[in-house]
Amino acid sequence: MTNILIVVAVTVISFIATNFENLLLLIVFLSNSVQPKSSVALGYLVGMAIIVGSARILSSVSDFVPSQFLGLLGLIPY
Repeated sequence: MTNILIVVAVTVISFIATNFENLLLLIVFLSNSVQPKSSVALGYLVGMAIIVGSARILSSVSDFVPSQFLGLLGLIPY
C-alpha cells in the first residue's frame, strides 16, 4: 500500500512541477476582467481532458505494437 502512495505522491508532484507555468497563465487569465472566469476554467479543463485523453488513447497503442518497437514511439512526433 505504501508503494501506491509513493507513486501517487510522485505523480502529483510531477504534474504540479510540469504545469507550474500553466498555473501562472491560468491565474493571469482568471485575474483578467475581460474574460469570464467560467470560460477560462472550462477552457483549461477541456484542454487538460484533451491531453489526458490523447495520452490514454496513445497508450493503448502498446497493446498492438510488438514490444521491441515500443522504444521507437518517441521518434514519431504528432
